[in-house]
Amino acid sequence: MSNPISTQAHKLWQLLSAPSTASAYGQALNVTWTILKETTLLLWLVLCLVLVAFDWFWHRSIAAGQRTRAWVDSLSTQDTNQMASRMGQGILAASQTSLQRLVAQARTQLNLPAQPPANPPVVTTPSTASSIAVVKPATAAPASDTPASEGVVSSATEE
Repeated sequence: MSNPISTQAHKLWQLLSAPSTASAYGQALNVTWTILKETTLLLWLVLCLVLVAFDWFWHRSIAAGQRTRAWVDSLSTQDTNQMASRMGQGILAASQTSLQRLVAQARTQLNLPAQPPANPPVVTTPSTASSIAVVKPATAAPASDTPASEGVVSSATEE
């Protein structure tokens, strides 16, 4: 009777030392190495993408913060009266334009001829000289339509 352990060991040795076993394991190692290289390359590219995205987000956030800070600073340095004046002028211009369009639409629906567009209003700013109204007492005039209690108003400019 032969020893079953030695028989099994002999079969295993023949299987391991066969040329087909060596080539199969060689191919398996080559494929495993290729898989590891490609996986490593993919992980490196993903890491690079994360770094670039983080850098882009970082710079964009800083720029947005700086623009917001400049905007807030410009709001605090502007005179609120100037802002209210500009806002009022904008609302006035928008309402005038809307009213003109509404009237033009109404004229069109009523088959009336269109009016030529009016000249835009001229916005003036107060000058440095102030105007003062001076009231002069009325002189006794013979029977007129103006009551004696009303005065004559003239304007004078202070310099």
